[in-house]
Amino acid sequence: MAIDDIDASDRKLMAQARAGRGVIAAQNAATTKAPTNDAEMLAALNAQIVKSQARLADLEKTQTELNLAQGLNADGSKKTATQVLMAQREETAATRATLEASNPLFNKAAGPPSAPAGYVYRWIGGTTTGQYQLYSTGAGTGGTVGTGGTDGTGGATGAFTWTDPDTGVIKTFNSAAELNAFVTTWSTKKSSDSATSAAAAAAKAKAEIEAQAKRTAQQDFKAALTEMGLADLADTVDEMIRQDFTASQIKLELPKQEAYMKRFPGMKALRDAGQAVNEATYISMEKGYLQTLGAYGLDSGVFGTRAELGKYIANLVSPREFEERVNIAKTRVADNADVVKQLKGYYPEIDDSAVVSYLLNPTKGMDIIKKQVRAAEIGAAATYAGFTDLGGKASLGTGYAESLIGATGTADLAALKKDFGQAKTLARTQSRLAGIEGQTYNDTEAVNAAIAQEQASILSSQRRAERETKYRFGGSSGVGSTSLKSTTNQ
Repeated sequence: MAIDDIDASDRKLMAQARAGRGVIAAQNAATTKAPTNDAEMLAALNAQIVKSQARLADLEKTQTELNLAQGLNADGSKKTATQVLMAQREETAATRATLEASNPLFNKAAGPPSAPAGYVYRWIGGTTTGQYQLYSTGAGTGGTVGTGGTDGTGGATGAFTWTDPDTGVIKTFNSAAELNAFVTTWSTKKSSDSATSAAAAAAKAKAEIEAQAKRTAQQDFKAALTEMGLADLADTVDEMIRQDFTASQIKLELPKQEAYMKRFPGMKALRDAGQAVNEATYISMEKGYLQTLGAYGLDSGVFGTRAELGKYIANLVSPREFEERVNIAKTRVADNADVVKQLKGYYPEIDDSAVVSYLLNPTKGMDIIKKQVRAAEIGAAATYAGFTDLGGKASLGTGYAESLIGATGTADLAALKKDFGQAKTLARTQSRLAGIEGQTYNDTEAVNAAIAQEQASILSSQRRAERETKYRFGGSSGVGSTSLKSTTNQ
């Protein structure tokens, strides 16, 4: 095959591939056409909204069904005592209607059923609570005249009897009219008593429902107060409710209660500063502080009591500042015994057993805390390097350590120890050279040169080293500012 034939074949295959990709692209465009203008985009958005609304409606319907199945209102709220009572009444009425439909003895409107001979049905009880009961008419047969002896008396005439359905006592009457009059009176009284009893029972049931609802509400209320640490206020608030205090009045009176002030010790200070927050926000702030303490392993039972948290809140300590304080207290101080010792030595006002509390105290400004901790780290690093004579003192004095804060930058304790180690090496070298020349050299000069980068001290050390080098080798010294200080400082 010639080269031209190969090129032609390749071109044909490439053309077919392009055509195939075009068909596929057209098919994809037909099935997933993207909006090309504002109208199409708006229509697509509306369609999505409709779908979302339909989905939301389904979810709301399901939630409503669940709420009703659990005995709640459709919106998920608890039923009031009145709603519970009405529901029970409706259930009772429905049960009664079913009973009346299935048993005529309970349907007063249908009239009394046919009674056997010698008996009669009479309605006993309220219209919706009573029933027909069967009573004997007591139609007796006349007695026979007795045959007496010499002083015998005549036999009794016919008698009518009636049995009390409640007690079983049998009563005897001389005539049907007397019996009917008694039964009518008795039935009327029985109906009245039943109605009174039913009313009393209903009233009792209502009272029990209301009492139970009230107990439930009180329990929920007390549980909520207990969660906020205000269980002692439950009775006080309950009494306010009994006295018809409005929610606004209760809200005004509640902060005056001792239990409230103990629970929210920082709230008054916030109000006085015009920075008042609600209880939910206050509790949220407490939780934030406690989470920070927990993250750094500090005892919340000591540093996270409500009284301590109240101090942070009252002094408007932000979550960021609080975390910075905790980090300084735990990571830079409490975890380094040398720093703790130096901090107490420099600042006697810090109690021997309350270093962390001192550092977390919001009344101590962050600038002061940072300065004191940094000075203590410098002193600890100097002591670690073996400096024992700085300006005639056993170790760096407080003022001298504080004067070096700016020169040390943000170097951590490990870097500071390294820098002071280099300063100590310089001190030994320069002391030896100074001794050869009959001069004196102290550790303060070494610290000033290596740590404080004091030019006079650097130059003095450099010249001394140059003289030594020149005397011994006729060369130049390698002592300079860059060799006197670690580059780890930032």
